[in-house]
Order: sequence, then structure tokens, then C-alpha cells
Amino acid sequence: MRTSPLTRALAWVPALVVLLVPLWLLLRATTSGRASALLGESLSLGLLPLILRSIGLALAVTLASLVIAVPLAWLTARTDLPFRRTCTILLTLPLAIPSYVGAFALISAVSADGPLGALLGGSVDLQGFFGATIALTLLGFPYVFLPLHAAFAGLDPRLEESARMLGRSPLGAFLSVSLPLVRPALVGGCLMTTLYVLSDFGAVSMLQVDTFTRVIYVQHDAFDAAGAALLSLVLVLITFVVLALEWRTRNQRLRTSSRAGRDARAAPPSPLGRWRLPAIVFVLVVLAASVGAPLLVVIWWALRRGNVCEFCAPIDTLAANSLLVALMTALAAMLLAVPVARLASRARSLWAHLPDRVVYAGFAIPGVVVALAFVYFGTRVVPALYQTIPLLVLACVIRFLPQVTDTLRPALERIPPSLEEAARTLGASSRRAFLRVSLPLAMGALLAGGALVFLTTVKELPATLVMRPAGWDTLATELWDLTNEGYYGEAALRALALFVLGVLPMLFITLARQRRRS
Repeated sequence: MRTSPLTRALAWVPALVVLLVPLWLLLRATTSGRASALLGESLSLGLLPLILRSIGLALAVTLASLVIAVPLAWLTARTDLPFRRTCTILLTLPLAIPSYVGAFALISAVSADGPLGALLGGSVDLQGFFGATIALTLLGFPYVFLPLHAAFAGLDPRLEESARMLGRSPLGAFLSVSLPLVRPALVGGCLMTTLYVLSDFGAVSMLQVDTFTRVIYVQHDAFDAAGAALLSLVLVLITFVVLALEWRTRNQRLRTSSRAGRDARAAPPSPLGRWRLPAIVFVLVVLAASVGAPLLVVIWWALRRGNVCEFCAPIDTLAANSLLVALMTALAAMLLAVPVARLASRARSLWAHLPDRVVYAGFAIPGVVVALAFVYFGTRVVPALYQTIPLLVLACVIRFLPQVTDTLRPALERIPPSLEEAARTLGASSRRAFLRVSLPLAMGALLAGGALVFLTTVKELPATLVMRPAGWDTLATELWDLTNEGYYGEAALRALALFVLGVLPMLFITLARQRRRS
């Protein structure tokens, strides 16, 4: 089906803005007048150890997430585990907890005045690589769990049954049949976890791990824009390599899921037998460590309160600021996603899919890098927009727009083009047929994508930290400041408010996905 020139033009608007970010990094790093000197300084100051440390942390978190997510996905999708649906919903909740809240809970729990520190008789130092691996794993494993759960649920059970009839044990049938079939979903989830770790700023900064995002922010704070741009360019190159691999596995995943959708039938759950109790304990331990422990630590500090911050903004003001930016970002992302998803779902040429691919690259660029690019844009191109909410919203939209297009595009692809063609034969224009027929049918997916953008914008720290107007704070930025200054009780109240704002859209998204699959 042909799309109008207006749709194609509107689809390229956000894509061109995304392309400006790496272009700015390249120009800023190479035209500063001392590019070669900067490169020499970076190498002498440890660029290679920085690369190895960042990639090493990403690999450690990904492998640990894999160990947790594979058995969880199989237990909740293919076995008679009690309350499987409830467990699936609860296991997605770590995505609603910002990484810096998880890091705050970890640091404050083992501090001298924390609940674990009091039990152990003193503080425990969990800052560094090990602490960051724990925090990011407990909050990042759902990136592997969610695609694996969907892949296991869509497998044809006759394949495992055939392997069992040929003498394979249940474990042997799982390892030799099921696991290879879900490999695209497995690899895709691992790559998404890697991108999550490479772009994380809050946890690594609080736990004092010198990865790219933390060092880039330090360079920006030291007014070394050229050095920050050079490091950002290296980080963007690394993330684009991971993104290219994710795109490749995504295509494989789509082909596998489409075949599974045609061949699969309702699978009776596999009985756990004597492994039932260990399976329940495993699920409960993961839930306790990833959701229960951070929440209990935050509640403990909130009740204890401790030193009171006299200069802090009221929580209702901070929540209103967070809601304002999140709602504006979600609405803008939903509007901009419609032409991008429509073009990608209806056109068949590579050129038509290019805006969707370019827009998706914005999700891979870390928030601190996007923020630096928009700060340069605001100070040099449009000074009137510098440190304003509209510019902050634009930066968040560029980062999180793929979360809407990724949910809306498949929904539009499932709608038969014949419905719009029928409307056009009745005299409706192409635009009117889309707005009156296809868009209402895909409205659930559009709202789910908007809820996901709302969730991630509420949690967003680096872009807000760098681009916020003077004297204007959100729950995330004040939580960051209070934690660094040791006001754990006050920080806990902000963390609780963030959790409440995040868990509601996360529940909506999970329930919407389950309804679409059923």
C-alpha cells in the first residue's frame, strides 16, 4: 500500500533529529582544534581500561541475568508452577525501579546506620564493580526474561513430546529442542541487557564505577566539552555495534515467532513433580531480591526518616514536575510515532524502513550523550531554549520514541490493508481511512507504548540532571542529590514516590501484552 508524501516527510523528522546527535559528537570531537591531543590524552589516561571495564560490566550483568531469566521464563511459560500469571507480572516489576534507586537501596542497606549494617555491626563496602553487577542484574534480568517467556509460550509442544518419545529426559528435551528454538529471543534479550548496562548512569555513578557514562558526565562537569564528546563518540560506536547485532537477531526472532504462531497449539503445562517446591523457592528468592529487598529498605529509611532536609522541595512539587515532563514526552512520542510506524508497516522498500531503524538508534544512545548534544544545540543554535522544559522533553522523546514505534508497528502490521481499501472505495481519503479504521484498532498498542515512555521518562536521570532549568528539580534529580549528601531518609521518600509512579504503567503494559498474546 502506498503512503502519502506527508506521512513519509513526517516519518523522517524524528529520524533526522536522531542523526544530529552522532553528527554533533563527530564535529565536536574532530573540530575542537586539539582532536589529536585529546585522543593522545585519552589513551594515556586509560581509554582502553575504560572500554574494557564498561564492556566487562555489561557482559557480567548479561551473563548473570541469563542464569536468572532462563529458568524463570521456562517455569512461568511451560510448567504447572502455581500462580504463573501473577509471577510473570511480578517478575516484570524490576523494570519499574530506576537503577539509581536500586543502587541507593544497596548502599543505604549496608551503611553503618542501615538495616544490614546494624545487623553486621558495621558498614559493608559494596561500591565498585561487584556492587554494580548485583544492582544492575537484579533490575535488568527482565530484559532477558520477557522475550524468552514469550518465545517459550509460543513453542509447539509436539517438538518436546517427540524428543521425549525418542528417549530424551525432560531436561534433555529442553536443552536439545526448546532452547535452540528460542535462541533468537535469548540473544536479543541479552543484547538489550547489554545496551541497558552500557547506557546506565545512575547505578554506576552511585556505586562509583568508572564506566563511559560516569566519566563523560565528569568531563562535562569539568567543562571539557571536547573530551566528553570524544568519549561519547567511542561509546556511541560501541552501542551501535551492539544495536546492529540486536537488529539481526530481531529479524530472526520475528521469523521464528511467525512460524511458531502458525504451528503452535495450546501446550499443557509440564508437571514439576518433586521440583515444585525448589521452583517456588527460586521464584520467591528472585522476587525478594529484585523487588522486595529494595522496597523494604526504602520503606525502612522512610519510616526512620533521620536527618531532615530543610532546603528540599516538597514531594508533591517534585512529583508534579516529574509528571509534567513524563506526560509531555509520552504525548509527543505517541504523535511522532504514528507516521514512523505507519510507513514501516505498510511500505516494503528499504528506504521506507530506514526512518524506523534510525529512530531506534536513538534508544541505544545513552541519555548523558543525548543531553550533551542538546546542550550544545541549546547554547549555540537556539539559546532561548537552553535549560527549558521543551528542550528536555525533545531530548527524552528522541531517546524513548522507539518504545512507541516498537509496539505500534506490529499492531498496524496485523491489520489487513483491505480494511483501509474498503474505506477508500467508500470515498474516504487515505489519511481519513487510516485515522478512522486502522488507528482505532491499534490504539491499545499506542497507549501501551505511551505508558512505557511515561515510565522511562519518570525514571530518566542523566538527561534531566544535565538539561533541567535552574532551580527546577524532579523526583529523580533530588533523589540523586540527597543520596550524594547522605540524606537517606529524605531520599527514601522520593524513591517511594518514584516506585509508585513507575509501577502503575508497568502493570498496565504487562497486562496489555498478556491480553494481546491471548
